[in-house]
Amino acid sequence: MKLVFWAGIGGDNIPLKPLGMSTLPVNWSKLHWVPTEEDWGTKRILRIFRVRYYREPKWIPQLYTDFTTMCMPEGGFAYIILSPIWGIGQFDTLRNSLEMSGFRSFVVSEKRRKETLFAQVQREHIEMVFKGNSWQVGQHFILISREKISDWAEPLKESYESHGFDYDLLNRLECIVSNYWEHGIEATSAVMSIESLREIASRVSDRLNIPMEIESK
Repeated sequence: MKLVFWAGIGGDNIPLKPLGMSTLPVNWSKLHWVPTEEDWGTKRILRIFRVRYYREPKWIPQLYTDFTTMCMPEGGFAYIILSPIWGIGQFDTLRNSLEMSGFRSFVVSEKRRKETLFAQVQREHIEMVFKGNSWQVGQHFILISREKISDWAEPLKESYESHGFDYDLLNRLECIVSNYWEHGIEATSAVMSIESLREIASRVSDRLNIPMEIESK
């Protein structure tokens, strides 16, 4: 298995949907993994067909957690949008921990019992965000800020309802990190440089002991 990193400035490859007019260059990066030859195996189906397959890496939650927390400045905060939640139970531990820490969270329910969790968190809560298989059934957004955002609830709810993020909000943040389900992790920022994002990806690679390639787009 190997990691692949690529990045850019603006353009159509920005991981999230931007709303409004940009006043600053927007840097973005993506980090995902690619099976190498030794990761592939074969198996028979109905004793006739032979198909290739590879086992999904077990370290995906750790990669997501490490990349996100390394994007957070010391003493910084994160504001999360976790959706969809199929049965809020898998996030009970996270919500209980937030309540004990004095952080507020709320849930918005939609049709077909789809529920989305909004919350303010700190570094120690990020691992809980990616516990279980929540990242396989939903795309999580983590908005990282150097300081507390007093009015965080309304901008998050507006972003969720409009399916995008306003440039004014992006300019107030260090970055926005999101998983694209089980395929990789992305970051978008008007503050962090591509070099900083590349360094974070490199540190994640070293920590997981998985080689990383840099790909230009």
